[in-house]
Amino acid sequence: MRILVTGAKGMLGTDLCKILVARGHDIEATDIQEMDIRDFDLVRMKVRTFGPDWVLHLAALTDVDACEKTPDEAFKTNTLGTQNVALACQEYGARMPADARDYVARV
Repeated sequence: MRILVTGAKGMLGTDLCKILVARGHDIEATDIQEMDIRDFDLVRMKVRTFGPDWVLHLAALTDVDACEKTPDEAFKTNTLGTQNVALACQEYGARMPADARDYVARV
């Protein structure tokens, strides 16, 4: 199975990628350096070119203090970025579970 992981360098993403590789999945591990989820065209291009069956969307700004200090950046990443990933999945037929832990428990 082909799986695109956003936020792959975070704590959950790092562990999840190891599990997916160990289970024999073909993964594309991305983080902001490889695919800034705030850029819809980049997200579309990555989803189109990799052609994932699933996208496990883990990218987010999680530092509460930083989010409070820069609410516009938090909104762009956590809301618009998630929308970009979801729309690209819809456009190219990839599945995007609401909770990656539920997906991992099933495969």
